[in-house]
Amino acid sequence: MTSTQSMADPCWVCGGGVRPYWADPALVVVECARCRHLHARHTPTSAAPVVDYHQSYDQDSFLDSLGATRRRQADRILEAVERVSPGRALFDFGCGRGWFLDAAVARGYGPVGGGDVSPLAVSMLRDKHIPAVTLAEDALLSGADFSGLGFVPEIISFLDVIEHFEGDLSERFAGWVRTLPAAVRLIVVKVPVREGIMFSAAAVARRLAWPGLARQLFQVGTPPPHFQYFSRDSLDRFVKAIGLDIVQVIDDLDFEAESLAGRAALLRRLPQRPVATAARLLASGASRLGRFDTRIVIASRR
Repeated sequence: MTSTQSMADPCWVCGGGVRPYWADPALVVVECARCRHLHARHTPTSAAPVVDYHQSYDQDSFLDSLGATRRRQADRILEAVERVSPGRALFDFGCGRGWFLDAAVARGYGPVGGGDVSPLAVSMLRDKHIPAVTLAEDALLSGADFSGLGFVPEIISFLDVIEHFEGDLSERFAGWVRTLPAAVRLIVVKVPVREGIMFSAAAVARRLAWPGLARQLFQVGTPPPHFQYFSRDSLDRFVKAIGLDIVQVIDDLDFEAESLAGRAALLRRLPQRPVATAARLLASGASRLGRFDTRIVIASRR
């Protein structure tokens, strides 16, 4: 998931000029002055490589909190898909722990399947008797091949995936979309966006010399990290540039107020009652102001 694009090049999303956004020992981030897209380059480390990215983060409270959010979001996404398409055959690109596909099966979707670069993710799906394929790092360059899946999907989802690809994504994704079978009619894309309240809080903390939350949002030290951080504008531009028409947009919280402390090591060290109160206020403020940290786009092929 790498690219030779220079950080000094124009914005790959819209061609606008870029400017420095954040320089940190762990990464350098530039910002597009036009669409506000953020592109990060992470500092190489000498740490031993992690065998599987699923083993690179906390397996207890973090995973429990993340799972609760992803399951809630899965139902919301699938409800939206059902409003715009009768399609039921679904492939989840970058399926992770299979939470989205679990929800799809529970709602009567089928056939369903997933793909991931993680052997653990593929194994977990197959243990549930859900078809799964191992994706190569260059899966977007090799074209779409569903022969190992056993069916051709009508819907493909990219949930919290494309921000992990480095460099200019437009041509790679556009080329991949062109190789899709005619049966594929809908593509669902979900990414974190910089307009969110958590990103805003991290930006304030970073300016106060507390960069921990901002580093976590860019997933510093967690392979694969976030190389892209979309704005709402840059995400819309990207989806249209790869040959898709936006059908529906959903903005959502990317945390549960009741378990936010599980998502950040710093918060787990603080007294939990005030943390829970602050999390509820944060969630309420995000909803009231429309400052949601994740955006889901449901798009159709042209």
